[in-house]
Amino acid sequence: MTQLDKKSIKFNTEPIIYYTHSDEEYDRTPTDESKLGYKDVLELMQIKLELRQQYAKEQQLYLE
Repeated sequence: MTQLDKKSIKFNTEPIIYYTHSDEEYDRTPTDESKLGYKDVLELMQIKLELRQQYAKEQQLYLE
């Protein structure tokens, strides 16, 4: 077994601390969700179709 075949994980010895916004700066209260209307569903379906077509086109270009 070569060195490249061995799998290993290394962790950083120095912790990285990320700061988030405080409760006063960022409102985390949940909001009421609204029902989707017929036009909203059609719009989402159109976006989904366009994304699929774009993905298929990019995959075709990648495989060429």
